[in-house]
Amino acid sequence: MTEKTLSKTEDQTKESVATTYYLVLVLEENARVLKESLKTTDQTYSDLVKMNQEGFNEETDVDQMKIGRSNIQTLITSIEAQKELSVKLLKYQLGVGFDQPVLLTDSLPGVINQGNIQYLSSTEFNVKNSLDYQMISDQEKISALMLKRQQSKLLPTISGFYRHQEQTNKPSFNFAVKDIAGVSLTLPIVTSGQRLATISRAKFDLQKSRLSKDNVEQGLIMEFETARTGYQTAFSNFTTNKESMILSKKVYDKTVIKYKEGVSSSFELTQNQAQFLTAESNYYNSVLSLLNAKAKLDRILGSN
Repeated sequence: MTEKTLSKTEDQTKESVATTYYLVLVLEENARVLKESLKTTDQTYSDLVKMNQEGFNEETDVDQMKIGRSNIQTLITSIEAQKELSVKLLKYQLGVGFDQPVLLTDSLPGVINQGNIQYLSSTEFNVKNSLDYQMISDQEKISALMLKRQQSKLLPTISGFYRHQEQTNKPSFNFAVKDIAGVSLTLPIVTSGQRLATISRAKFDLQKSRLSKDNVEQGLIMEFETARTGYQTAFSNFTTNKESMILSKKVYDKTVIKYKEGVSSSFELTQNQAQFLTAESNYYNSVLSLLNAKAKLDRILGSN
């Protein structure tokens, strides 16, 4: 029981470490994409400033783009701070000093594809491989042994004895027996009510363990089905948000070109930029949800 409890704690720790690991990966990727967007925005802002100096646009157009640029910078600063804290949390979970460098060698697309290959296809779950099921099965065995122990107290008790004696200065004619052996049998004809009550309690504990085992089995199956459905739902949201981010980025890039050509307004440009940033945020949130769902399935199936 103690060994299985240790293994269960190890699996839970692995899930926690994986969740933090995935968070750092997502934050790193999100920061990288935002920095690329900032470069594009900086170039657009610089172009708008030059156009304003030459009288081709209004100062409010420049101000709106400046606000959008500041929003991206704020997001990058916030994500970088979150990433720094997440890296410290990961080091703490791994038992690594904060001053020791840690390099994450997995790529975000690689981890996502690994989970999709494992869990989008038909996945079998054998409840007997679960540590929780094994622990409740051991508890059932313990209860059965405790019942046998109490019942054994009603069995007859057999005891034997042997004695050997020698005499000093014994007379010539000594008829004393040197060796004596005997056996006694005790039959518990009269049994106290307390002993019977103890046996009844042991029977109750055994029945309780068996009912708990059935309940745990159903609960584990339900946990797996819920986790698998959660992963499939998270993947669906991930796919939708990824497509929305790509489309919103495409719309924003075209709006930038149209604005420079004088076809689009600054309001439309700012609105499409905000739409893209929202879509990007939704996408990375869905990525994190997908990876957390993967970590949960890994623990349930013992794939950590």
